[in-house]
Amino acid sequence: VITSNTPKDWLTEQSNEGLILALASAIISLPERRDLGRLLQAATKVSRLHIKYRIVIALGRIFERNLATAADINRVMAILDDFEKDADDPLKRRIAQTRAIINVMMGNSVPA
Repeated sequence: VITSNTPKDWLTEQSNEGLILALASAIISLPERRDLGRLLQAATKVSRLHIKYRIVIALGRIFERNLATAADINRVMAILDDFEKDADDPLKRRIAQTRAIINVMMGNSVPA
């Protein structure tokens, strides 16, 4: 994605989970301000746990890089809540870690 200059917006529009995985991986490597919206849109299309895992990592990276605001928290928490419903133990741990990252980066303003 990064080396071939594949547009992230194009990947966001796809429903192929492999392409959504590529989107999440690109965001983990080089997050941009518009990536949160892309991830939130793509997240609704995935069912495989390993792809959800990468999306959760990417969400955390966006907050680590200060590319999200307090206004984004509720939408992100809704995705994390949805992913947690059918999550295995590794995904549940990653979701908890991402919630902690968001909490720290947003100054403990994350709803419980």
